[in-house]
Amino acid sequence: MEKIYGTIIEINASDRTFVIQTKQKKMRLYMQRAMHNKLGKYLAPNHRIYCVIESPTHFKCEKRYVIHHIQMIKQVASQRPVILFNQKNIEIETKQLINHLQYTMFLDLEMSMHPYRVDKSFVQEIIQVGYILSDANNQVVERYQTYIQPTVHKTLTKRTLKFLDLTQENVDNGITFQEFYNHFNNVIQRFKPAIIVWGKNDQIGLK
Repeated sequence: MEKIYGTIIEINASDRTFVIQTKQKKMRLYMQRAMHNKLGKYLAPNHRIYCVIESPTHFKCEKRYVIHHIQMIKQVASQRPVILFNQKNIEIETKQLINHLQYTMFLDLEMSMHPYRVDKSFVQEIIQVGYILSDANNQVVERYQTYIQPTVHKTLTKRTLKFLDLTQENVDNGITFQEFYNHFNNVIQRFKPAIIVWGKNDQIGLK
């Protein structure tokens, strides 16, 4: 990965790419859909961008760089720059928010995955869960990790076994979903923690 910065000189919103001019050269950058939905509104000609990019790929005979993450976007005004997005400020504010919470649960869920073939009847289920519950002083109140038996599709798909670091035996020997639900609900009712998850899939699973 490489840190770069430059001035935006061309935007193509249809394929989520834009061209920047660095001190050395022009580069076409590509944004993943989720990133574009969040930060695409800040892209405009003459705005400056600071970001971290991955190794270049070729698409339609053109070299482009996938953005790993954006550190800053600013509008260069005539008097002084206006910062439109600053990742460092978000990290500081997030840390301050977490540190002011009474109880915090860092939750990680693993879900069963669709088979390689199309199966409209397939239902994803939580098959592994882990969390760390801490208090306002950042002291660990509880650590929890368990496998959960699937109730709809009891046999894991090959895709699940290939992607996740677990086995069919792990989930067969796990607790039932009802047992997990009862435990989890008890913890939520008792501590009322703020729950922090790692990604969109965990948010969906939690809901």
